[in-house]
Order: sequence, then structure tokens, then C-alpha cells
Amino acid sequence: MSVPALSRTAISNSLKSLNKVSNASWKVVESVSNQHHLQTDLVFKNFGTTWKFLNEVKDHAHKLRHHPTITTTYNKVNLEITTHDVGNSLTEKDFQLAEKISLSLNILNKEQ
Repeated sequence: MSVPALSRTAISNSLKSLNKVSNASWKVVESVSNQHHLQTDLVFKNFGTTWKFLNEVKDHAHKLRHHPTITTTYNKVNLEITTHDVGNSLTEKDFQLAEKISLSLNILNKEQ
């Protein structure tokens, strides 16, 4: 079952709420064809910490059955989240995943 794409106002409000609870600085990237995705770029202390975080991301994605695009190099991670079923736009599911990822990042940062 597909979830509806969010309006621009809903995207803006959801992004503000997300960034209030997050150590990650999420942004909305919009392409010329009105496609949107959430994106954040993160840097970790070392390779081990990077993979500890990525395993958390994997667990959240698996539970929500919603998987981000992940690009990683040593201690750097780029995450992009969109809903392909609604034409690569943003839905509540994207923000739910981003919030869970952000909460894991907050905990990881406290442990270091």
C-alpha cells in the first residue's frame, strides 16, 4: 500500500521538526522534475564508529521496510531518503526513518 506524497508545507514543517531533534543536519533536495529526497552528510571519529552507525541504520530500515541510499567512505556517510512508490517524493515514512536514524546518531554521539 502506497502512502501519499507530502505537500511542500508538510515537508517544510516535518523538516523543521526533524532538525530540532537531530544532530544530523537534514535538508530537502529537489530536482527539476519535482522529485525530492532528504539528505544528510555525516563524519565519524573512525571506521569502526561509522559501521556501528550504519548497522543501526540497517536495523531501522529493515524494521520500517524503507531503505535509504547510503554512500560511505571510511568515516564519511551520505544518506538520501525518498519514496520511490510516489515518484521519488517525500512521505511520512521518509521522515520516520530519518528521525529514527537521527535518534541513533544522538545516542552514538553521547557514547563517544
